[in-house]
Amino acid sequence: MRIDKFFGVLFLLCVSFGQSAFAQLEHLKFKHLDISDGLSHHEITAIYKDSQGFVWIGTAFGLNRFDGYSIKTFLYNAQDTTSLPGNWIARIFETPDGRLAVSTLSGMALYDPENERFERNLDTFYAKYGSSELLTGIVPDKNGLFWFVESYRLIQYSPSQDRPVVIQNIEGDSASIVNNLISDYTLDADGHLWIVHTNGIAEKIGVEDGRGRVIQRINAVSDFNARREANYQILVDGDGDVWFSDATPMQGIRYYNQRDKTLQHMHINSPLLRLNTNSISDVIERETGEIWIGTDHGGVNILNKKHNTVRYIYHQDGDSRSLSVNSVTY
Repeated sequence: MRIDKFFGVLFLLCVSFGQSAFAQLEHLKFKHLDISDGLSHHEITAIYKDSQGFVWIGTAFGLNRFDGYSIKTFLYNAQDTTSLPGNWIARIFETPDGRLAVSTLSGMALYDPENERFERNLDTFYAKYGSSELLTGIVPDKNGLFWFVESYRLIQYSPSQDRPVVIQNIEGDSASIVNNLISDYTLDADGHLWIVHTNGIAEKIGVEDGRGRVIQRINAVSDFNARREANYQILVDGDGDVWFSDATPMQGIRYYNQRDKTLQHMHINSPLLRLNTNSISDVIERETGEIWIGTDHGGVNILNKKHNTVRYIYHQDGDSRSLSVNSVTY
């Protein structure tokens, strides 16, 4: 999901402090946070900035809260049922009532900031929102609605309505979402939710008269890859164009032009927009309209589709303010 998702580049490998000119590549400087600063582990698995301004950093061993000055670590404790349910942090997001949800490989928990404890029994929470233990994320849109994303369905929750809208596959209904695992999700500039399935099919979701429908379906990536199952990621940029990445098989990145209805594949041998590696870990759009692509062993590729240019940010030996390494894991 793309809410604060690229903090991995701007924060872990780290976040840029005091730099106002992101567009000027030569002036970018990074401050590093690592184990010596209090992080519980060097492998970062999730990063989220909450509504209070705290940055939460999930790792392969524990959860870390950064307030801009210091780090506080939360760990699983077998003797404490109010601790995290596990130490490998998979996802972090907020609930409609402002609580932090932390998903681990051993289950999900809700954080109580007053007592700094975690609630593991979520039966009441799931019942309130019509969700389940298959919940993978919650996305607030600009209309004050909340989208609960589960493995095979979506739930739109409105604080002003008693009944949530459930969006799932309905056999024989081509306007329902396809019956395939949801791999990733994002919001576009107009506030519409987009999802991509593990078969590469992307869908734009709308709700009318209390019924959820697919208002656009893109099969281009699925057709290109012969419906190969993969952990696809999706981004919709400010122009409404759709970006697809898939880190596992080193496929580069694909860009679907909504105006031309064409799919462009960018990789290390592209004639124009050439990446320096095919292994993609994450993608975001900056305020400038540039696409920042985190890679494995290629640093950060900065792509400008309007000017057909790609620039690169690398680790520089001897420069402590450059990227710490060229593998951007999140």
